[in-house]
Amino acid sequence: MAIQFEAFVQSRKAERRWSNVYDDNLHFFDNYCAEHYPNQATLCEGMLEWCNERPTEHGMYILLKKYPTFQWKSIPVSNKNG
Repeated sequence: MAIQFEAFVQSRKAERRWSNVYDDNLHFFDNYCAEHYPNQATLCEGMLEWCNERPTEHGMYILLKKYPTFQWKSIPVSNKNG
């Protein structure tokens, strides 16, 4: 999915709708996907569990964490969970 992530980031940068915070969080999401869905080549619904709020996360961080992932997920999502 790295190629898809990179294309998404480049399109957002070209639109001047990107920030380093988004970049960091999308990188964390990518790491989560690689660890939990190592053989999945496309985005699936189960991957989006990463966006769920954890007890140590609050407020603005949740928005900053979710925003790039939800924007990226406008790419078609598979119903398969890995």
